[in-house]
Amino acid sequence: MKKLNFPFHYFSKTILFFFLLIHLESCASLFYQPTNQKYWKPDTFGFQYKEEIFKTFDGESIRYWRIFPKDSKPKGVVLQFHGNGENRTSHFMSLVWMVNYGYELVTLDYRGYLDSTGVPERETIHKDSVDFISIELEYSNKRNIPMIIYGQSLGGAIALRATSELKNKSGILLVVADGTFASYRKVFRQIVRKILFFPIDWIAGIFMSDSLSPHETISALSAIPLLVIHGTEDEIVPYQNGIELFGLAGEPKWFWEVRGGGHVNWMNLGASKDSKNFLSFLDNLIEKSKLNPDFFRQIF
Repeated sequence: MKKLNFPFHYFSKTILFFFLLIHLESCASLFYQPTNQKYWKPDTFGFQYKEEIFKTFDGESIRYWRIFPKDSKPKGVVLQFHGNGENRTSHFMSLVWMVNYGYELVTLDYRGYLDSTGVPERETIHKDSVDFISIELEYSNKRNIPMIIYGQSLGGAIALRATSELKNKSGILLVVADGTFASYRKVFRQIVRKILFFPIDWIAGIFMSDSLSPHETISALSAIPLLVIHGTEDEIVPYQNGIELFGLAGEPKWFWEVRGGGHVNWMNLGASKDSKNFLSFLDNLIEKSKLNPDFFRQIF
């Protein structure tokens, strides 16, 4: 009898592939990887904050922080949608430095993250996000404070899709998509490709739903300024994803290429030159919008 010799790496990857397919129905773990560890609190670093709870349409409790600047009235509210791992107690650190420059930071945990109840699923997180932005936007408008929606990695996809479906977008100064993607299916294939090989990555993509991807509705943001930021050396969400996302969006829009940058790491807690440039960019938008509310429609 002739003995068949299969390379071990082929055999192991094939098993991994079939294991992956079996679990695609519950593939939330690929996009949602929360931890229960509490990393830091804002007051550890001298920031004043308040913990609040948002009740979802189906009765879950979404917990979030509102971190206040020293000035009595913020110049803008930054609504943070963080990436897929850990939770708000780590992710807030990437943007909290903006509070020192007069911005209020609101950062939430998706359902199933840390002390937010429920199970993280794409459809329910989307619905939560639409409702949460609507409530926060109404509150910001009552205070006459512009809102900046800042999405990081997976949070960018969530924020873009949710913002595009808002009934009222008035008061949103800017949407930022930092290290994010246009298609769940496409980025899933890229993730699988790192582990497996062609054509398994392509086949696996067929089983991944592309529903609620930003590419389907990003054109609906055309009245809202969009800033796409992406590192050229991003190994988590490759640079080409940012290029694709930017190409699908309407004006007004800007693309910020972070040369040599990795995945959502360019700010360096506010110490980098790029972070100072970002602040100047925001301050400029705020001043121009104050002088002329129709500024964006007139320059593009």
